[in-house]
Amino acid sequence: MHLFHFTKQLRAPLDGAQARMLRRIAKIPAPFISRISHARVRKRCKVLPFSSQVLKSQLRWLGHILRRPEDDPLRLVCFEPGTELRPRLTGTSWKKRVGRPRSDWGQVLISILCKFTHKTRSELLEEERRNAESEGWW
Repeated sequence: MHLFHFTKQLRAPLDGAQARMLRRIAKIPAPFISRISHARVRKRCKVLPFSSQVLKSQLRWLGHILRRPEDDPLRLVCFEPGTELRPRLTGTSWKKRVGRPRSDWGQVLISILCKFTHKTRSELLEEERRNAESEGWW
């Protein structure tokens, strides 16, 4: 689950399934009978949506990867060295595929992180370098 990125189309059914399971545990009738929303069920059970929990753990894992040195194998799997967190291109004879480009786990999370923090990729990279130097990674 840590390396799978959820699209908007996947988050809603996942959170809905979580709410249905919480309803069964808390013995709350179905929403068309009780008129209690999924958000209210989660609030009663004091639980965050499952998609938010997964996103939080994915961002934590991305932080571990970004704090690694540029020549670390874990970081080389996700990002091209010497670039501003650009994806690693696999294979030497890379051929352009037809249709929409495939989305990459690291790129999706970095775009989410940039949106939340209102920072660019280069600002994120510089901040991670400063944090890693203070922690003694570099």
